[in-house]
Amino acid sequence: MKSSFSELDVVPQDIERDAGRLLDVAMWCLGQDVRYPGGNLLVRFGCLREPLPLGREGTSAYSAPLHGARTLTLWGFGALVRQTQSPSGVFFRRDLLRPKLVALDRVAWPVFERAALGELRTPEGDAEILLARSAAAALTGWLGAYEAWVARELGCSYRGELLSRRRKRPPCAAEALPGAWQRFATRLLAVEAP
Repeated sequence: MKSSFSELDVVPQDIERDAGRLLDVAMWCLGQDVRYPGGNLLVRFGCLREPLPLGREGTSAYSAPLHGARTLTLWGFGALVRQTQSPSGVFFRRDLLRPKLVALDRVAWPVFERAALGELRTPEGDAEILLARSAAAALTGWLGAYEAWVARELGCSYRGELLSRRRKRPPCAAEALPGAWQRFATRLLAVEAP
């Protein structure tokens, strides 16, 4: 059955571009947050950590429940949104909000490196595209909630100091991060239905 969407419709190009730039910043910040002197911020926020086993290549995995019977898993190389009862997960590279599908039944868990997710493919057909867009909205919404929590717990100065140490200039100020992520989530939810 031919889809009424094109590949470019999965995530609108302006959101993919702007959120991709911000995702690169967010993933870098998350990497700093796990080393926070007062304790791993992802764990304090409620994520479960699957540590990288000694002698293995890759990064630790952090998982968090999402609304709608979904789970978010974060690694240094990207993020995966899984929905209960779905054969596919939706993967996002750490620097690109372009959803790719993962055949979950072919993955040996736990995963610590990108190659373990197997071959990624572009969503096809309305159902897969809606799944991918919904996953993008869930990821951006979670990042907005997380950034709001970080700002409440540590103040905007914490994130501002981190961003000032980064080589690349961030696309927005530290205090604007929660709102930027929530706007992406809201826009993605608004275009979810055909």
